[in-house]
Amino acid sequence: MTAWDTITERTARALQPVFGRSVTYYPITADPYTFVAIAFDEVFQSVEMAQAQVQVASRNPVLDVYLDDMSTEPEEGDELVVASKRYQVDEIQPSGNGDAKLILSRVVS
Repeated sequence: MTAWDTITERTARALQPVFGRSVTYYPITADPYTFVAIAFDEVFQSVEMAQAQVQVASRNPVLDVYLDDMSTEPEEGDELVVASKRYQVDEIQPSGNGDAKLILSRVVS
């Protein structure tokens, strides 16, 4: 981990109790539990370069988490509730520094 990564992680950890989001997590393989995520972005936009240098943009809800704050390892298909809305985990993007982005889709019942 670089010095910059250490500084940003310490800052995010210090601000997590103030700006973090309470999440109730429903893993496929275990009982539900609650934890505080780093941040929640209901309309996160990602832009990626596809084949032939074509930009592909997508908008999805994203939950930023510290993996050690979670009682279970996140899996695709798990569900969670944040801000009174239910979401399903579609993709997990670990950063390599102990945190990850959970790419979500809204579950409509």
